[in-house]
Amino acid sequence: LDAPDRPSMAILLDSPAWAARRTAGDRDGLPGDVLTRMMRWPSVQRVWLPAWIRDRDAVLDKLEMAFAEAASGLSAPVLNSSIGELPSGLPPVAFSTAGSVFGHVPAAAPVPLLASAAGGSRIATAVVEPESPAYKPWTIRRFGSIDVLDSLPSRRAAASVREAIRAIVEAEGPVHQERLAKLTCAAFGLNKVNPQRSNSVLDVLDTSVHRCDEDGFIWDASIDREEWSEFRTTGQDVDRKPEHISVVELRNAMVEIVRLSGGISVSELHRETIRVFGGKRRTVGITARLNEGLQYGVDSERLELRGDVVHLFG
Repeated sequence: LDAPDRPSMAILLDSPAWAARRTAGDRDGLPGDVLTRMMRWPSVQRVWLPAWIRDRDAVLDKLEMAFAEAASGLSAPVLNSSIGELPSGLPPVAFSTAGSVFGHVPAAAPVPLLASAAGGSRIATAVVEPESPAYKPWTIRRFGSIDVLDSLPSRRAAASVREAIRAIVEAEGPVHQERLAKLTCAAFGLNKVNPQRSNSVLDVLDTSVHRCDEDGFIWDASIDREEWSEFRTTGQDVDRKPEHISVVELRNAMVEIVRLSGGISVSELHRETIRVFGGKRRTVGITARLNEGLQYGVDSERLELRGDVVHLFG
């Protein structure tokens, strides 16, 4: 090819993994929607094994014609009909994609569980964009002056600070304690926060209303962290640090990605998770955080690794 990095034509093939998908939409709607609408492949062709066995040359001729049409650039992305009809009575089975290859980027201190997967899968797996509400940063509003912060831990000052904390957690929870302290101070007119000031804010946290988990995130005490299944997608215009995304939220996004994909390599799961949370690059630090989310998914028995492929637990 003149431009091997540019998508030209995807070919969908049979596979037992695809046949195991539970719904026709997952089996047949998924590849066309992902490859054409999301990944912008100019042409998508499906090849059934029975058709290949019956007349391989005819299949190759049709693929060559479809590729030539796609390469001409005259048509918009389109999901083409199957090359060779599936004989009646056979279940639909598909697919591998001739997509991009994403190698595994090792973390600075890789999670032990993932050591066996360090090589990374070389097969790209397409998944549908998970549907989830968007992350909306709390809009800073004033709850008082810096004098309130200076008066901590007096009862009146603590009550005002707790009111601000309640509003922030309600909007962003689970929220990392570092971010919570910074936003709380901003609510009282202070934008530069040192560790001492941060601690003075966190020290008045009402543990009957909020609790801090072992990952450093503040939760509404009424929420069961272990059962919480939500995640918030992040827009390109929102700055959200990876370390400010709870491992629970990372796990939940990964569970949805794995569910939609029917099984996905660690490397591809990293890539899709980054995309869900608005990222573009996979740095060592980001990979380390993703590994922590995946590790939590395995530890909480929502995900499991089989070689370098991540599946839903059980």
